[in-house]
Amino acid sequence: MWYERSKSSAVAVAMARLIHDPPILAARFPQLGEKMSEIVRRCMARDPGERFPSVVVHDNVWGTQFHPEKSGEDGLGIVRKFVEFGNARTGGTR
Repeated sequence: MWYERSKSSAVAVAMARLIHDPPILAARFPQLGEKMSEIVRRCMARDPGERFPSVVVHDNVWGTQFHPEKSGEDGLGIVRKFVEFGNARTGGTR
């Protein structure tokens, strides 16, 4: 399989990633369950429109990118949780 790097060159793995959808995680690791498999599938989706919004972390700085036109109430909920998480880590109240 293309994701088993020990059996393929890095170039072959990269090319397969561009051409094929990633394997279904639950088929290989059933103990992780369908929900985790779907999360990983969305993270690895070739179509950017299928992926989750982006989050970047460096030291104590967190940055996010949301697309309100795509995420609506779900996106607003993510923003609220992100602020709550930051406040809990820093003792802030904003």
